Amino acid sequence: MKPTKIKRSLQSIVISLAVHAGLFLGAGSIVVYSYIKPPAMMFQPAKKKPKLAARALEHSIRVKQCEQQSRRPKILNKLITKGRSPLSLPALPPITPVSTDARRLPSLTKPVGAQLGLPGLSGFGAGTHKAGFAGFSETEFFGHAIKTRSIVILVDSSSSIVKKGVFEAVRNEAIRMVDRFHPDTGFNVILFADGAFAFNAAIVYATRPVKDEFKIWMNAEMKINRGNNPATSGSSPIIALQTALQLEPDTIILITDDPPYLQGIDPDKHCKEILDMVRRHRNESQTKVTINTVAYKPHSSGSAANVEKGKQARDFLQKLARISGGTYREIKE
Repeated sequence: MKPTKIKRSLQSIVISLAVHAGLFLGAGSIVVYSYIKPPAMMFQPAKKKPKLAARALEHSIRVKQCEQQSRRPKILNKLITKGRSPLSLPALPPITPVSTDARRLPSLTKPVGAQLGLPGLSGFGAGTHKAGFAGFSETEFFGHAIKTRSIVILVDSSSSIVKKGVFEAVRNEAIRMVDRFHPDTGFNVILFADGAFAFNAAIVYATRPVKDEFKIWMNAEMKINRGNNPATSGSSPIIALQTALQLEPDTIILITDDPPYLQGIDPDKHCKEILDMVRRHRNESQTKVTINTVAYKPHSSGSAANVEKGKQARDFLQKLARISGGTYREIKE
């Protein structure tokens, strides 16, 4: 065989091997791509670019947020406003904080029905309780609209007013009122003829056990001439009022039918003594007590003496309410 033919044969074999190798590699790549797929990408780029540039898009988002905030409910706008309220409520005494829970102090568990007041007009005793009564209660008592943290009710127990039905009326009103009190609201009730007979020696919290105890006391202890001072004779709230002022509540309610009277003392001077006592307390004490008064069926007919007594009772109770910033109400016969 000639050398030229041998050379051509080798070239053909090499070309054939190269073509077969290329076909083999191509077929193998197709098989690998078909059956062994790569994992999907975690982030897929957007198919379309945003119509707005980055700064324009950010501006659009901020505009939408401002529009949403401007459409907040009006009540929310009122809640966060710093402007002065158009309504002005009367200032209440400051709350004095205490380091312990006063509702659990032993002094509040003293036996109820303590006879307060010692012989003599200036003699009276009651445990003061200056804890911070934080629970405001809104209620109504014989027509008085009341918002208070602590209240003391003074009830005349002399025979003239008891015969008119005051005890039954006060029981219904007081039990209903106290039953609705916030547990952190303080209260007390003092019966008087010319002394003082109290539910408790201090203002107590209106917790459920105390409310239950109060109902029992009201039904058992409200009797004619409770709070009688053996050293004097007559019908006067002076010792009961002194006791209540010493307890320093927000509110006092005084219920009676006659003007204050003590045997041997000029009635006009005695009324002035009580009013001056209240004025001094308002000037000297940090606690500004509001005294609301109730004239319970004062005489408006009958003898001239009774009619005059009814007029004097109204005048005294109106003055007492006025100088203390309270209100006057009358329950008519």
